Amino acid sequence: MPTEASMNGSPYLGTLEELDGFCKERKVEEAVRVSKLLEKRNVTLYKSQYLQLILACGEANALKEAKAVHRHIMASQPAGLPVNTYNRILEMYLKCGSIKNAVDVFNTMPDHNLTSCDTMITWLAKNDLGEEALDLFS
Repeated sequence: MPTEASMNGSPYLGTLEELDGFCKERKVEEAVRVSKLLEKRNVTLYKSQYLQLILACGEANALKEAKAVHRHIMASQPAGLPVNTYNRILEMYLKCGSIKNAVDVFNTMPDHNLTSCDTMITWLAKNDLGEEALDLFS
């Protein structure tokens, strides 16, 4: 009997368990595809699953997937995100080498905490952008 996924032309089942497995195996592209299938079915991801996706994207330096995960998180949380989730998104972009995306997120965050500021200063300094770090906070 064909599954819903095979009828839609997808090799994925589109289950939360499948998403968890791909995240644990650091198969970022597959994890993002499954998250999109889940989104189409209006399945809500748990915060821990979003954090797994963020971590997997950062560790894999997968900027394209990082952007997709960021969009998905923002769309699924219309009331906004806690500052610690924003901090994880900052770190994800920085690990992917996208200082521009990280600065954009930092500038649009409703609140910052010590971790937010420390993350930006540290990564900007690591990339010889100390002047930009000063500009960010002036």
